[in-house]
Amino acid sequence: MQALLNTIRAIVVQEVRRVLSAQGPAKRYGNVVQWDPKKHAAKVRIQPEGIVTNWIPVSSEFIGNGFGVVAALGADDQVEIHWPEDGINEASITRRLFDARNAVPDWAQNAQPGEYYLGDKAGSLLSMTLDGKFTLAGKAEIDLVGAPTINVGDGNATVINVGTAGSVTLNMGASGATVNIVGGSGDVKVNGVSLVNHTHSGVASGAGNTGAPNKS
Repeated sequence: MQALLNTIRAIVVQEVRRVLSAQGPAKRYGNVVQWDPKKHAAKVRIQPEGIVTNWIPVSSEFIGNGFGVVAALGADDQVEIHWPEDGINEASITRRLFDARNAVPDWAQNAQPGEYYLGDKAGSLLSMTLDGKFTLAGKAEIDLVGAPTINVGDGNATVINVGTAGSVTLNMGASGATVNIVGGSGDVKVNGVSLVNHTHSGVASGAGNTGAPNKS
C-alpha cells in the first residue's frame, strides 16, 4: 500500500513540475509588509489575494561573508517574488519596482541611457552623467582610514569651490602631525599671498616684527 502511495505521489509531483515548467519560472508581485535587516529578508503581501508570506530572502547584486551591497526595503515597496526550479524550491525577492505609491524620484525622471543615479530618502545623491561628471550631492562625509592617497588628474587646474558662508577646516588629530606640500615648482596661495615666494613689508633689523606678507 505504501509503495502505491509513493508511486502516486511521484506521478503527481512529476505532473506538477511539467505544468509549471511549461509556464516558465513562477513569479508574483506584492508589497513589503516587514523588513529584517539582519536576515536581509522581508515579508510580502501577495497581490491581489492579500496573502502575507513568511520571511523571503532578498537577492543582491554583490554579496559575500562580511561584505556586499545592501539596500533596505520599506513598507509598501513593490517587489517581484521568484520561485526557481519550477516553483518547487524556496522563493526569493529578485526585483523592486516603482509604482504609484513609490514614484520615480524627481532627480531621475530625465535620466538618459548610459547614466547612473543613486539617491537616498534624505536627499543625498550620487550621479554619473553623460557629460563625464561624477557628482556627489548632500551632506557628504568621507572617512578615510589607514594611510590613504588621493590622486588628482594632471594637465588641468583643480578648483574647489566653497560657498560664500562656508569654510574649510583641516583638523590635525595627532600631536606633532605635519602637513607636507611637495612637488615641482608649485606654490600655495591664500588670498593672493604666496606661501613659497611671499615677501614682507616693514622689514627692519632687530627684534621687531615685520608687516603682513605682501600679495604677489
